[in-house]
Amino acid sequence: MESSSVAETAPPGEDMEGVASVEGLLHCQVSSWFPDFHHLCFSTRLVSLPQEFASFLVSDNVFSGRRHSDSDTESSEDCDANEKREENRGPSSTSSCSESSPDICDPFQEFPTVMRDIQNAIEHLGGKVLPKLNWSAPTDAVWLLPNRQLQCSTAEEIVMVLKSSDRVAHDICHAFDHCPEPPAPPVNYVLALRKWYSLRPESEFRCFVHGNELVGVSQRDVSQFYPQLAGREEELSQRLSDFFESDLRGRFPLSDYVFDVYVTSRSRIRLLDFNPIGGATSPLLFSWEDLGYSISNEGLLQNNGPAVHRSEIGSENGNEGPQCDFPIKFVEEGGGLMLGSKMAVAMPYDMLGASVTHMVEAMQNLSNS
Repeated sequence: MESSSVAETAPPGEDMEGVASVEGLLHCQVSSWFPDFHHLCFSTRLVSLPQEFASFLVSDNVFSGRRHSDSDTESSEDCDANEKREENRGPSSTSSCSESSPDICDPFQEFPTVMRDIQNAIEHLGGKVLPKLNWSAPTDAVWLLPNRQLQCSTAEEIVMVLKSSDRVAHDICHAFDHCPEPPAPPVNYVLALRKWYSLRPESEFRCFVHGNELVGVSQRDVSQFYPQLAGREEELSQRLSDFFESDLRGRFPLSDYVFDVYVTSRSRIRLLDFNPIGGATSPLLFSWEDLGYSISNEGLLQNNGPAVHRSEIGSENGNEGPQCDFPIKFVEEGGGLMLGSKMAVAMPYDMLGASVTHMVEAMQNLSNS
């Protein structure tokens, strides 16, 4: 997650190192794990989304947004009528969006209960929230928001970024596409709204669990060197190990998984997310082989025996840090930087791997055409 703490994943359609399992994906959707671990998280509200609303998010209908205010609040009679229509509309029913116009849809009229639940959750959480669907947050749509952060204060802002996000569309339409296992059961979609905090990216970490053992920790924002992390390997590894042992070990249903955390200024650890091994989950400063995984004949990322330890990996600049039970890796000063999630959603996917020279040549060709 970046400063707004959203999962670091490969962009939809990018090559991935081994696919995730159906079981891993199902256990790592927020509706599955949040009820058991909510006490470890920042304040969050879950809003259930009917299948019709999920379908609307990926439809071609144009979202007709409007500001939420007392002046445009529906009367109780209109609200009751709309709620009754929403409850009675079956999965195959044609909504009045398409009846009145094939291109424009007002979710306040079509889904009054959902929109009211979203707005109520925003107000309960202090007026500013970070939205996320079952697995992904719409980080690729932050350019639509005035502050260029995934900070939303109205239900229409949330619908706007959800409907504009390829990551959200992937959750709804393609989450299990590459799984070689039997088809996944139908997914009940939820919207997780987390109270907004301005988090420090250098305090976010990704932790890797292999066979119910914590085997590695990586800095979350791999696009920058943070000098304030230097020399903190031993302290952070101890805090994260204690957190894993006391709150997660044996309590999460998978034995191989990834979890993301935030370490507060008072050294309290907040759980941000769970992610499956493989698929769109990035190993960041590690490789999956470093962490004891290999790709099976079916393409699944699988447990390949004990993971290697610090003495076998070392730090990014090749020097040994303080010895501990698992490696903890930071971007080193002068070391190689990686593309961070903020940059990855600020340009077309086909430019992500391009060199500066190639970008300059492409711009010159464009200007000459």
